Amino acid sequence: MTHQTLDPAALRARLLRQRLRGAAATAPSDGITRAPRGGPLPLSFAQQRLWVLDQLSPGSTAYLMTAALRLSGPLDTGALRGALDALVARHEVLRTRYPVIGGDPVQVIDAPAPVDLAEEDLTGLDPQDRAGRLAALGTSGRQPVDLADGPVVRAVLARCAAEEHTLFVTVHHIAADGWSEDLLVRELTERLRQPAGPEPSAPALQYADFAVCSAHASARIGWRAASATGADGWRGRTAGTAHRPAASGGPGRHRGGRPVHRARRGRRPSLPAGA
Repeated sequence: MTHQTLDPAALRARLLRQRLRGAAATAPSDGITRAPRGGPLPLSFAQQRLWVLDQLSPGSTAYLMTAALRLSGPLDTGALRGALDALVARHEVLRTRYPVIGGDPVQVIDAPAPVDLAEEDLTGLDPQDRAGRLAALGTSGRQPVDLADGPVVRAVLARCAAEEHTLFVTVHHIAADGWSEDLLVRELTERLRQPAGPEPSAPALQYADFAVCSAHASARIGWRAASATGADGWRGRTAGTAHRPAASGGPGRHRGGRPVHRARRGRRPSLPAGA
């Protein structure tokens, strides 16, 4: 698959235009409706900013968010895979890619597919080396995410003992923030505790619906930069906006309305979840 590439200088100019336009933007009304699927969709303001930053630092892991779940007791890896797959099937933003089409990044929502779950056996390591490897899996050992090809979510299951495992779930910031990450962890742990429970229905509205609504609101109030061709065709946007639920959360902001900051270290809560 081939993708358009944009000049780094042009990308920096785009980001600067966003910042110069100010940090506040008028949020669309709460009357968000479901946008048609079946084709590319626009990015939200926050996603545009994170996409530009990703283009400026290709191969970087600075905008990855990692949650670590300590799983104690007998583990059914089949049930774990099923819980991860159900999570991604429920939330479109976890199976969305961001290729460039016509000079602009867009959202492409893929059909549900199995989550990439890698497994590592750390039982042969001494405690110090095991601790070092666990720390790396949540930080320096993470692999970059290709936003154009995806996936934006990955998982690693580290076996520490016969009945002791640590699950690392890594999501790119373009798909989640701190609030929605907490929700995803909660949904996953609940599913692990009750693997035979009823399948929760998908949210009626997804993050893509908010992104489309915000793009339409932007067009109505005339926040579009004059376009030329290629990299100069970027539509200027404000850098910040209120976010709406993606996985009942959204990228670009943390809980409490605080703007997102680069996170170079993984988030490692200790959350026991027996399967």
